[in-house]
Amino acid sequence: MNCSATAVLDDLPRRLRSAGLPVTPDMIQDFLAALATIPFDAPGELYWIARTVFLKSPEALPCFDQAFRGWLHGLAPPALERPGEAGEDEQRLDQRGSVRSAIRIETGEGGGLEAADADGTGARRTRPLPSSLRARAAAEASRAAMPRRLSRRLVPARRGAIDLAKTLRQDRTLAGAFKPVPRRGRPHMPRRLLMLVDVSGSMKSVSPDALAVAHALVRALPATEVFCFGTRLTRVTRLLARADLDVAMARLADILTDWDGGTRIGDSLAAFLERSHHATLVRGAVVAIVSDGFERGDPARMVQATARLARLAHRLIWASPMLADPRYQPQTRAMQAVLASIDRMADAASIAAWMGFPAALAAAQARPRGSAATQFRLGGSA
Repeated sequence: MNCSATAVLDDLPRRLRSAGLPVTPDMIQDFLAALATIPFDAPGELYWIARTVFLKSPEALPCFDQAFRGWLHGLAPPALERPGEAGEDEQRLDQRGSVRSAIRIETGEGGGLEAADADGTGARRTRPLPSSLRARAAAEASRAAMPRRLSRRLVPARRGAIDLAKTLRQDRTLAGAFKPVPRRGRPHMPRRLLMLVDVSGSMKSVSPDALAVAHALVRALPATEVFCFGTRLTRVTRLLARADLDVAMARLADILTDWDGGTRIGDSLAAFLERSHHATLVRGAVVAIVSDGFERGDPARMVQATARLARLAHRLIWASPMLADPRYQPQTRAMQAVLASIDRMADAASIAAWMGFPAALAAAQARPRGSAATQFRLGGSA
């Protein structure tokens, strides 16, 4: 990121502030630091980075989207239009256009938020080192795409059943004065996300990125649960709840004795399901198994455990780094057998590849259960 690009992209925080969003100097510093350290080549990635840094409440999302789209397409903000500064605005717009060319941002029909959607299913990139900010962007995108369910808890709402207790208390307090009848309803809330991350030796190059995304998801989605497995199963949700990613990764390195070791996928999944509390975590949840599928143990145990996970879960997604290669076809006996239980396979080769996880979620929701085999041409058939 050169200086001129930084100067022009600094205009985005001003646009968000003029739209009414609370943009602090610390946020601007975080945003510019992210742009200086994180390479991006698509407006979709820039959207998620800006959204991660500046958006602090879901209620402000429509305002943020409108301001971002206006900035991306070079529309002058009404709040910034002042007499005598037309020349400065034109100069700023010209400079912005030149910098967009330098950073390869295209502002055609598919720019802005549409580009963010397209970027989620588009080109895959690799990144050798985990980035907490990029992981947060991937987590925010996944949180927004997470399927929702009705909560069991009743909360105050504009529509729904009458809150009798509150109505009686209100009548005693107001002595017959008019006031809207209090009501309660069940809000929609994201489903639980359960991540089972393979940390065996064959996943050595990608497991740190997967754990960085898991760390961001634990903080973005409070109901997220994360387990690691190689030759044994370890629950790591509490460790990943720490704010500092480096501290969390250091603690994981201390307790994961099987990190970069052997692979026992079937035994680990079976050990997970043997505990009734763990099985409770699966019911109604979105389950993501992060593994390359290279089973060194009994493939039958892996197939049986995966099938039971699929029956308990709302959706089962297998995130594999092997999908970074578009020519990949499941060739092992175990992977071919578990395809009938998997709803969708997703790319997990890097943090950038996790930006495609929301698209995998949407595809899993739209298609019949166990349709992951349709992604491949097995046995020479479509």
